[in-house]
This record gives sequence, C-alpha cells and structure tokens, in this order.
Amino acid sequence: MKELIQLSGTYPKLKIKDHGGWGARHESFLSFLEEMFERYEKYFLDKQLTFNFHSGDRADDALKHLRQGPVFANNTTERLKEKILPIPDFVYGHGLEPGVQDWDTLITQCREKAELPYEDEHCFWIGDVNNHRIRKKLLGFSERYPQYIKAIGMEWNNNGSDTGYNVRDATAYVPIPEHAKYKFLIDIQGKGYSSRLKAAYAFEATRLSL
Repeated sequence: MKELIQLSGTYPKLKIKDHGGWGARHESFLSFLEEMFERYEKYFLDKQLTFNFHSGDRADDALKHLRQGPVFANNTTERLKEKILPIPDFVYGHGLEPGVQDWDTLITQCREKAELPYEDEHCFWIGDVNNHRIRKKLLGFSERYPQYIKAIGMEWNNNGSDTGYNVRDATAYVPIPEHAKYKFLIDIQGKGYSSRLKAAYAFEATRLSL
C-alpha cells in the first residue's frame, strides 16, 4: 500500500490513479477534488495539472513522491512545510475512524447540543496519546490539575485490517457531540490536522488550541 493518489493531465481530461491508503482518507480527498473542480472549474479549464496526495501519518514518508510532482498531505513539519503541503483531514463525507458516519449529520447534532447549557467547567480532551509527545504532557497536567483538566488518553487496538480502524478498536471513546457538555475544549497537535476541530466550531465552548 503506497498511501498515494496521483493526478495528472489537462483539465477536464485527468488521469487519477489511486494506489490505496489508510481508512477514509482517500475517499475524503477524492470528494475534496470533486467539489474543488465543481466550484472553481473556470480556473482549471485547459490547465495542465500534476500533483500527488499522500495519506500516511508521517510527512517524511511523502518525500519519495516529490519526484513525481508537488505533494499534498494531511500533515507536515516545520522542516518540510515548503515541500509537503498540508490540507485538512476528514473534512469531506465521513470519518469512520473517529466515529463520523456523515459530517453534515454530525455538525447538526453538535449544533443541537450547543443549544443546551454546558454541564462541566473542565478543559476537555480525548485522543491518541502516541501521536505527539505534547499529548502525553497534557495527560500529565490532567493528573496534576484534575480540578481544571479532564484529558483522556486512548489507543487503537490492532484489528488486523490494512485499511483502517473504527471506534470499536478504541480503548476509550466519547462521541463528538457529547464534547459539548464541557465549557472548554482543547485542540492539540497530533500527526495531522484535527478532524474534531471542524465539529468543535459548532459548539459554544471556548476552544483552546495547543
């Protein structure tokens, strides 16, 4: 599995080659392309296009694709940001891994929850602790200051699949609409852009990005 989508040709005659990838990221990126071309078609007509999308978790792994053209990915680093160009993750369609069957439905549910008064004044976060060292630091702060921070570290159990995890594989899970009951929501760096942040903007909670 190369975790790669290649696009080349003169619009609207494009060749798109999907080499297979992790979870819903390829499906999401193809939906992203479809809406982009539909909305901005006049800017692409008769233009020569060549670029790649890398769906893996590590920007370093995308470097090998640069010889085939520009590379977009769901994550990058300070060192690679001029070469590996970041775009949001799980913005279109669904994200089955974090339990999102349909983004539009999820946003509606979040807005409905936002109309209710918050129940808890803690700063809340839940996520994979292995995605960035700062996440483990946050768990340490939560243990040190439990009166202020409620941070839940989770991990993914290996389900033997080559295509992705789902919420049944998570060691801990809180549905995103339920995050609305907290007065403060923490968004913290991981391997890529946060998918939860899109939904969090539908809440009345104060968002703290770390």
